[in-house]
Amino acid sequence: MDTLIVYIDDADYATRQLTPMLNGLEAMHCILVGCPPRLNRHAGQWVSKEAHKRWRQEWGEKVLTDIAREVGQRGNTVSTRVAHDRLVNVTRQLRGQFGGARVFDARRPKLGHPLEPVTQDQPSQDPPSPWLVVGSAMALGAAVSSVVE
Repeated sequence: MDTLIVYIDDADYATRQLTPMLNGLEAMHCILVGCPPRLNRHAGQWVSKEAHKRWRQEWGEKVLTDIAREVGQRGNTVSTRVAHDRLVNVTRQLRGQFGGARVFDARRPKLGHPLEPVTQDQPSQDPPSPWLVVGSAMALGAAVSSVVE
């Protein structure tokens, strides 16, 4: 049985990515790995490590439950995890445990924030230019003003 490791940070986006891919495949073992958002430094300084770990676990259960149910209905065996380490290390650990597992990154891309790589051989994304948002806003304003006139 093939093994597929899926990284998820948004349930709706991941469902839209996984549904077409799983339609044509035979039954497999899917490992859903939740990637909770990071607490900003102001909130993080007031939360203990245990409370932070508990919050990450609760977030993972909430997000992964619906996706696990849907993937399991297609005849796949499903297990869920929450990433508490760098994703490269999580991938290395899961591949060591499950052999030659394939990796699927179903995390939602965010403007201005490059995604953390999930494998060592994945090319790293260069940090976006700080002028990206400013330039986009200026271009949008120019387009709107040309339409209005």
